[in-house]
Amino acid sequence: MSNSNPSVDPANSNTLYGLLVHFFKKKMSEFDFCTPAKVVSFDRNKNRASIVSQIKMIGTNNEQFSKKSIASVPVYNAGGGGFILSFPLKAGDLGWLIANDSDISLFLNQYNEQIPNTERVHSFSDGFFLPDPMTGYTIAGEDSANVTLQNLSGDVKITLSNNSVKIKTPSNVTIESPQIDLKGNVKVDGTLTVTGETTLEQNLKVEGNSAVDGNELVLGNIASGANITATGTITPGTPP
Repeated sequence: MSNSNPSVDPANSNTLYGLLVHFFKKKMSEFDFCTPAKVVSFDRNKNRASIVSQIKMIGTNNEQFSKKSIASVPVYNAGGGGFILSFPLKAGDLGWLIANDSDISLFLNQYNEQIPNTERVHSFSDGFFLPDPMTGYTIAGEDSANVTLQNLSGDVKITLSNNSVKIKTPSNVTIESPQIDLKGNVKVDGTLTVTGETTLEQNLKVEGNSAVDGNELVLGNIASGANITATGTITPGTPP
Protein backbone atom coordinates (compact mmCIF):
# COMPACT_ATOMS: atom_id res chain seq x y z
CA MET A 1 0.00 0.00 0.00
CA SER A 2 1.35 3.42 -0.92
CA ASN A 3 2.23 5.95 1.76
CA SER A 4 -0.61 8.52 1.87
CA ASN A 5 1.61 11.03 3.69
CA PRO A 6 5.02 11.32 1.96
CA SER A 7 6.36 13.50 4.78
CA VAL A 8 6.20 10.51 7.12
CA ASP A 9 8.59 7.57 6.80
CA PRO A 10 6.64 4.44 7.85
CA ALA A 11 9.85 3.06 9.37
CA ASN A 12 9.74 5.88 11.92
CA SER A 13 6.25 5.09 13.16
CA ASN A 14 5.44 3.80 16.66
CA THR A 15 8.96 4.33 18.11
CA LEU A 16 10.49 7.11 20.19
CA TYR A 17 13.47 7.19 17.81
CA GLY A 18 11.14 7.55 14.84
CA LEU A 19 9.21 10.32 16.58
CA LEU A 20 12.43 12.26 17.26
CA VAL A 21 13.67 11.79 13.69
CA HIS A 22 10.35 13.03 12.32
CA PHE A 23 10.34 15.99 14.72
CA PHE A 24 13.83 17.16 13.76
CA LYS A 25 13.13 16.64 10.07
CA LYS A 26 10.00 18.78 10.27
CA LYS A 27 11.83 21.38 12.37
CA MET A 28 14.72 21.61 9.90
CA SER A 29 12.24 22.11 7.07
CA GLU A 30 11.35 25.46 8.67
CA PHE A 31 14.86 26.78 7.97
CA ASP A 32 16.26 27.87 4.61
CA PHE A 33 19.87 27.15 3.68
CA CYS A 34 20.69 26.93 -0.05
CA THR A 35 18.70 26.17 -3.18
CA PRO A 36 19.17 26.38 -6.96
CA ALA A 37 17.30 29.44 -8.17
CA LYS A 38 16.49 31.51 -11.25
CA VAL A 39 16.49 35.26 -11.84
CA VAL A 40 13.05 36.82 -12.36
CA SER A 41 14.34 40.39 -12.73
CA PHE A 42 17.52 42.33 -11.95
CA ASP A 43 18.23 45.95 -11.04
CA ARG A 44 21.94 46.40 -11.75
CA ASN A 45 22.09 49.92 -10.32
CA LYS A 46 20.85 48.68 -6.94
CA ASN A 47 22.43 45.24 -7.38
CA ARG A 48 19.18 43.58 -6.30
CA ALA A 49 17.41 40.66 -7.97
CA SER A 50 14.04 39.01 -7.72
CA ILE A 51 14.72 35.27 -7.37
CA VAL A 52 12.59 32.13 -7.44
CA SER A 53 13.68 28.73 -6.15
CA GLN A 54 13.79 25.89 -8.69
CA ILE A 55 12.86 23.21 -6.13
CA LYS A 56 9.16 22.57 -5.69
CA MET A 57 7.38 21.79 -2.43
CA ILE A 58 5.46 18.53 -2.00
CA GLY A 59 2.27 18.56 0.08
CA THR A 60 1.01 15.82 2.38
CA ASN A 61 -1.12 14.44 -0.45
CA ASN A 62 1.70 14.57 -3.00
CA GLU A 63 0.59 17.91 -4.41
CA GLN A 64 3.41 19.90 -6.03
CA PHE A 65 3.77 23.63 -5.42
CA SER A 66 6.19 26.14 -6.89
CA LYS A 67 7.70 28.43 -4.27
CA LYS A 68 6.99 32.14 -4.29
CA SER A 69 9.70 34.45 -5.60
CA ILE A 70 11.85 36.49 -3.23
CA ALA A 71 11.30 40.12 -4.17
CA SER A 72 14.76 41.61 -3.59
CA VAL A 73 18.05 40.01 -2.58
CA PRO A 74 21.65 41.21 -3.00
CA VAL A 75 23.64 39.68 -5.85
CA TYR A 76 27.17 38.44 -5.26
CA ASN A 77 29.90 40.32 -7.11
CA ALA A 78 33.53 39.20 -6.89
CA GLY A 79 35.60 42.14 -5.75
CA GLY A 80 37.80 43.84 -3.19
CA GLY A 81 40.65 46.29 -2.85
CA GLY A 82 38.84 48.89 -4.94
CA PHE A 83 37.95 46.49 -7.79
CA ILE A 84 34.80 44.65 -8.81
CA LEU A 85 33.72 42.02 -11.35
CA SER A 86 30.06 42.59 -12.23
CA PHE A 87 27.76 40.70 -14.60
CA PRO A 88 24.61 41.96 -16.40
CA LEU A 89 22.18 39.31 -15.13
CA LYS A 90 19.11 38.54 -17.21
CA ALA A 91 15.77 36.93 -16.44
CA GLY A 92 16.21 33.16 -16.51
CA ASP A 93 19.85 33.15 -15.39
CA LEU A 94 20.60 30.36 -12.91
CA GLY A 95 22.46 30.42 -9.64
CA TRP A 96 22.21 29.64 -5.94
CA LEU A 97 20.04 31.37 -3.34
CA ILE A 98 21.85 31.23 0.00
CA ALA A 99 20.24 32.18 3.33
CA ASN A 100 22.02 34.11 6.05
CA ASP A 101 21.91 33.17 9.73
CA SER A 102 19.74 36.10 10.79
CA ASP A 103 17.78 39.16 9.64
CA ILE A 104 20.22 41.39 7.67
CA SER A 105 17.81 44.16 6.67
CA LEU A 106 19.42 46.80 8.93
CA PHE A 107 22.87 45.88 7.67
CA LEU A 108 21.73 46.36 4.06
CA ASN A 109 20.53 49.85 4.96
CA GLN A 110 23.83 50.98 6.49
CA TYR A 111 26.47 48.42 5.41
CA ASN A 112 28.04 48.35 8.86
CA GLU A 113 27.66 46.36 12.08
CA GLN A 114 23.99 46.07 13.10
CA ILE A 115 21.70 43.97 15.26
CA PRO A 116 19.07 41.70 13.65
CA ASN A 117 15.89 43.66 13.02
CA THR A 118 13.70 40.63 13.80
CA GLU A 119 14.11 37.15 15.28
CA ARG A 120 13.92 35.67 11.78
CA VAL A 121 16.69 33.09 11.17
CA HIS A 122 17.84 31.15 8.10
CA SER A 123 15.32 32.70 5.72
CA PHE A 124 15.81 33.21 2.01
CA SER A 125 14.36 36.70 2.58
CA ASP A 126 17.75 37.43 4.18
CA GLY A 127 19.69 35.60 1.49
CA PHE A 128 21.90 36.54 -1.43
CA PHE A 129 22.11 35.25 -4.98
CA LEU A 130 25.28 33.62 -6.28
CA PRO A 131 25.16 33.54 -10.12
CA ASP A 132 26.21 30.24 -11.69
CA PRO A 133 25.49 29.45 -15.39
CA MET A 134 25.69 25.70 -14.55
CA THR A 135 25.01 24.62 -18.15
CA GLY A 136 24.73 25.86 -21.74
CA TYR A 137 28.32 27.05 -22.17
CA THR A 138 31.24 25.68 -24.17
CA ILE A 139 34.90 25.66 -23.12
CA ALA A 140 37.21 25.06 -26.08
CA GLY A 141 39.61 22.13 -25.87
CA GLU A 142 42.56 24.50 -26.21
CA ASP A 143 41.41 26.21 -23.00
CA SER A 144 40.96 23.06 -20.91
CA ALA A 145 43.83 24.12 -18.64
CA ASN A 146 43.28 27.89 -18.93
CA VAL A 147 41.38 30.49 -16.96
CA THR A 148 38.67 31.93 -19.22
CA LEU A 149 36.40 34.97 -19.21
CA GLN A 150 34.02 34.44 -22.12
CA ASN A 151 30.50 34.49 -23.47
CA LEU A 152 28.61 31.18 -23.36
CA SER A 153 29.52 30.20 -26.92
CA GLY A 154 33.21 31.05 -26.50
CA ASP A 155 33.21 33.35 -29.56
CA VAL A 156 34.42 36.23 -27.38
CA LYS A 157 36.91 35.44 -24.66
CA ILE A 158 40.04 36.32 -22.73
CA THR A 159 42.11 33.32 -21.69
CA LEU A 160 45.01 33.09 -19.26
CA SER A 161 47.52 30.24 -19.30
CA ASN A 162 50.81 29.78 -17.47
CA ASN A 163 52.75 31.76 -20.09
CA SER A 164 50.32 33.67 -22.31
CA VAL A 165 47.18 35.79 -22.52
CA LYS A 166 44.83 35.49 -25.51
CA ILE A 167 41.99 37.77 -26.57
CA LYS A 168 39.53 36.44 -29.16
CA THR A 169 36.63 38.32 -30.75
CA PRO A 170 34.90 38.30 -34.17
CA SER A 171 34.66 42.09 -33.97
CA ASN A 172 36.88 44.91 -32.70
CA VAL A 173 39.01 45.24 -29.59
CA THR A 174 38.87 48.83 -28.32
CA ILE A 175 41.44 50.20 -25.87
CA GLU A 176 40.80 53.70 -24.53
CA SER A 177 43.93 55.28 -23.08
CA PRO A 178 45.77 58.59 -23.43
CA GLN A 179 48.92 56.59 -24.22
CA ILE A 180 49.67 52.98 -25.07
CA ASP A 181 53.16 51.75 -24.23
CA LEU A 182 54.22 48.48 -25.85
CA LYS A 183 57.32 46.91 -24.32
CA GLY A 184 58.49 44.04 -26.50
CA ASN A 185 58.28 42.96 -30.12
CA VAL A 186 55.01 43.82 -31.87
CA LYS A 187 53.88 41.54 -34.70
CA VAL A 188 50.99 42.65 -36.90
CA ASP A 189 49.53 40.06 -39.31
CA GLY A 190 46.77 42.36 -40.56
CA THR A 191 46.22 46.11 -40.87
CA LEU A 192 47.55 48.39 -38.13
CA THR A 193 45.90 51.83 -38.03
CA VAL A 194 47.35 54.41 -35.66
CA THR A 195 45.35 57.61 -35.15
CA GLY A 196 47.37 58.88 -32.20
CA GLU A 197 50.88 58.61 -30.80
CA THR A 198 52.34 55.17 -30.09
CA THR A 199 55.57 54.67 -28.16
CA LEU A 200 57.52 51.47 -28.77
CA GLU A 201 60.60 50.55 -26.75
CA GLN A 202 61.48 47.49 -28.84
CA ASN A 203 61.19 46.34 -32.45
CA LEU A 204 58.07 46.68 -34.58
CA LYS A 205 57.49 43.92 -37.12
CA VAL A 206 54.70 44.54 -39.63
CA GLU A 207 53.53 41.69 -41.87
CA GLY A 208 50.43 43.54 -43.08
CA ASN A 209 49.68 47.14 -44.00
CA SER A 210 50.18 49.91 -41.47
CA ALA A 211 48.38 53.24 -41.77
CA VAL A 212 49.64 55.95 -39.43
CA ASP A 213 47.36 58.98 -39.05
CA GLY A 214 49.29 60.54 -36.17
CA ASN A 215 52.82 60.66 -34.81
CA GLU A 216 54.55 57.38 -34.07
CA LEU A 217 57.78 57.47 -32.07
CA VAL A 218 59.79 54.31 -32.61
CA LEU A 219 62.74 53.65 -30.33
CA GLY A 220 63.59 50.34 -32.00
CA ASN A 221 63.90 49.07 -35.56
CA ILE A 222 61.10 48.74 -38.12
CA ALA A 223 61.06 45.44 -40.00
CA SER A 224 58.36 45.51 -42.64
CA GLY A 225 57.22 42.92 -45.15
CA ALA A 226 54.45 45.24 -46.34
CA ASN A 227 53.72 48.91 -46.90
CA ILE A 228 53.68 51.55 -44.16
CA THR A 229 51.60 54.57 -45.11
CA ALA A 230 52.08 57.63 -42.94
CA THR A 231 50.14 60.88 -42.87
CA GLY A 232 51.98 61.77 -39.69
CA THR A 233 55.61 61.43 -38.69
CA ILE A 234 57.54 58.19 -38.16
CA THR A 235 60.88 58.64 -36.42
CA PRO A 236 63.07 55.52 -36.35
CA GLY A 237 65.92 55.38 -33.90
CA THR A 238 67.79 53.08 -31.56
CA PRO A 239 66.67 51.93 -28.13
CA PRO A 240 68.12 53.97 -25.27
